Amino acid sequence: MGETATPAEAIAAIASLPPPDPIRSAVSDPGAWFHESYDLARQYVYTSDIKEDKGPYAVPQSYVDDAKTLAQSQASIAAARLANLLNNALK
Repeated sequence: MGETATPAEAIAAIASLPPPDPIRSAVSDPGAWFHESYDLARQYVYTSDIKEDKGPYAVPQSYVDDAKTLAQSQASIAAARLANLLNNALK
């Protein structure tokens, strides 16, 4: 993700995302999105692997793998939410 050079590659990258959670995707309040993202960051990003000093940090592969999974899930939900917003705006 984020390294595609052509539309076909971007479409293939999107196709590899997990299906979005339908309940979370239906949330249309940006304030709720903010709180959800904040909670996910506190739970999965700012863990004991990330210290309070400036870094750089040596994080375990499990942290990297979990971060990738979370990013893919969030991208999938963001895409579904954007599609919902556009569909509702164009009605």
